[in-house]
Amino acid sequence: MSRLRGTLGDRACVVARDGGYVLDVAIDEVDVCRFEHALDEGRSLLADHPAAARPRLQAALALWRGEPLSGLPPGVLTVERARLEGERQAALEARIDADLALGEGASLVGELQELRSEHPARERVTEQLMLALYRSGRQTDALDAYRGTYRHLRDQLGVEPGPRLRELERSILRHDVSLGPLPMRARPASDSRRLRLVGVGAIAIAMALAGVLVASSGSTHQRPVRPGPGLILVDAASGKVRADVPVGDSQGATRFGYGHVWTLGENGVMAEVDADKGALVRFIPVGLVWGGMAVGAGGIWVTDRNGPTVLRIDPVTGQINLRARLSGVGLSRPQPSAGLAIDAGSLWVARGPEAVDRLNASSLKLQRRIILHQHGCSTGGAQCFMAAGDGRVWVAGGNGGWLARSTRRPIG
Repeated sequence: MSRLRGTLGDRACVVARDGGYVLDVAIDEVDVCRFEHALDEGRSLLADHPAAARPRLQAALALWRGEPLSGLPPGVLTVERARLEGERQAALEARIDADLALGEGASLVGELQELRSEHPARERVTEQLMLALYRSGRQTDALDAYRGTYRHLRDQLGVEPGPRLRELERSILRHDVSLGPLPMRARPASDSRRLRLVGVGAIAIAMALAGVLVASSGSTHQRPVRPGPGLILVDAASGKVRADVPVGDSQGATRFGYGHVWTLGENGVMAEVDADKGALVRFIPVGLVWGGMAVGAGGIWVTDRNGPTVLRIDPVTGQINLRARLSGVGLSRPQPSAGLAIDAGSLWVARGPEAVDRLNASSLKLQRRIILHQHGCSTGGAQCFMAAGDGRVWVAGGNGGWLARSTRRPIG
């Protein structure tokens, strides 16, 4: 007992009671109680306020470090272990529900595929996977997921899918608008007036860096107009400019997500543009020079070109709600973070040309490191660029002329 008191420290109060000992602590000092409180809060907010529910659910999941009660001998508290594991799964599904309610799709596919392989009979996971696949433009894969679950339930359990799963299959077949937006490349041909962001040069958004020619009212002459640096939004059907949004020196790394365009310049200030209205929403001080940028998994993520920092910006509030300095332990020559990508619910960060780190999106804790043994993406200011999907991670050297591919494996 003295060793236990020494391990727990001065704050722990171990008292004798009823022939045994009791650890007398406040509720907020017990991780299970904190988890259940955050989960209850997230659940209560989910239906009407998914943006507020998501950080509470992420906080609940971040408290987990492994299997519940893993320090106890096998067979002890078996029922409680099963209950806690069920609550953990419920929290994860609720967090994914929040992501889906906020319009995410493709960034969730990898994570949901792993969950479905672990829990093939959980219809809710299949529903979430089908919706994420459909929003990624993969209608056929979404229907295949349904058929796979149907066969498993029928052959292994002798039952058929429930009404919610069957209705989701019908909704996908008829392209029900309630399922959320399809990506541009997968929208039906009759949907001819949707807005698209057209790539110019080496990026995916047209940038108004130089003068453009426009027709003067009441004249056959043309005159050059030089707007400030900004984003040009072009209609996909007509090819006409729908909006020219000046963003000043905030023009730079540009991504689309949550219905908005996000661009971050060398000045360390991000501009948020409403893609439907073609209007500037706000400027968000970030305070670093971007090395990589990605949207998904609950936020807008940015790495620091000049240091090993990664941060997350809440797309609703515009506030930085998570920031971490990445460890350089194990790297022969620690370098600033560069490329950044999202897949399977995780962040993938290029640590210079030497390695890629897989980080937990809720806590930014290191899950895995892939050693590349490359060179050249940091010299002369060039950066590593990344992409992830379908179980692979790609990293390109900025001025080293190399491309590395790694197969993503589940965390063991």
